[in-house]
Amino acid sequence: SFILASAFVIPLLGSLAARMKVPELAVIQIGLAVGSAGFFMMLLGDSWVFEGLCLIVVGTGFARALIASTLGRLIRERNPEDEQSAFSALYTWFNVGSFLGAIVLAGVGEKVSWRAAFLLGGLSLAAGARLAGRSLPSTPLSRRGKVLALMLVSLVPVRLGFLLPIAWLDYIMGTLCVAAPATMFVLQWRSSRNLTSALTLFVLALGIFVFFGLYEHSATTINIFTDRFVDREVLGLRIPTTFFQALDPTFNIGLGALMALVLSSR
Repeated sequence: SFILASAFVIPLLGSLAARMKVPELAVIQIGLAVGSAGFFMMLLGDSWVFEGLCLIVVGTGFARALIASTLGRLIRERNPEDEQSAFSALYTWFNVGSFLGAIVLAGVGEKVSWRAAFLLGGLSLAAGARLAGRSLPSTPLSRRGKVLALMLVSLVPVRLGFLLPIAWLDYIMGTLCVAAPATMFVLQWRSSRNLTSALTLFVLALGIFVFFGLYEHSATTINIFTDRFVDREVLGLRIPTTFFQALDPTFNIGLGALMALVLSSR
């Protein structure tokens, strides 16, 4: 639950990394490389699993924060009229990737070995880092170093979180649920000076935290059906936990399409 909460907050730091006069693609490349290193670290054995998870959350969090803004910039430069459709495609494929990733990696882990699953995850992120680097303009090593240093610093509180009492995590995560949307509100207001858009972003972001928080099964859960990693019994049928994790992005796609139809009809 703590890892999942961190995954919601780390992208805020990724947006700050882009303000270091570093190309967005460089941040994406470094983030995916760090996440890849996390998967490979888990190949070393059980004692490295927590460190590997932290690297994955921090690295992919930094990258995920800038993928959408990078797409927006590229589309506006090349085909501004296709901006809406491009973001619809990005949103859909993000969820398709989550759907397939949950099935493929979990399937390989359960049917072959978890080491093979970790290796596959690491190679996938490494391939993403390589692709991001193909279009990357020349970037001074010192600026790349600043981004990497920010990632390593953010690793510390994430790793220390596993050492804190559960009661402490309750307060910390509750604070983050409000502080993260509030930070997004301030950044949006400073960049746009549009109060309506800033408030809309705040309400939507806060709503996500509240929604997941309502579906708790233990004190610190903010994600549905994943806190204890146990299978569920429904009408006498055993449903693996990974099924729910894979199902979530399919609902996102379906609800996104339904919302688009409703809004377009108006």
